[in-house]
Amino acid sequence: MGNEMSAQINTFDTFIEDDSNKFALAAARAVATSSSRDYNPLWLYSPSGCGKTHLLNAISHELEKDPIISFP
Repeated sequence: MGNEMSAQINTFDTFIEDDSNKFALAAARAVATSSSRDYNPLWLYSPSGCGKTHLLNAISHELEKDPIISFP
C-alpha cells in the first residue's frame, strides 16, 4: 500500500479509540479542526503500532479540506 492510499485510509473516522489513546486523539482533532495553540507543538510519543502515523495522516486529511490552507 502506497503512502497516498495509506493517507486516505488513515482518517479520524477509521481510528480505533480506546482508553490508552483518547487524549492523543482529542489533541489531534483539536490541531486539525481549530486554530487553537493548546497543542502547538503537538508531540506524539508511544511504542510502535499505537497510531502515531494514523493520527498525523488524519490531521493532514482534515487540513487538506480547508480551502484557506495551502500545501506546496
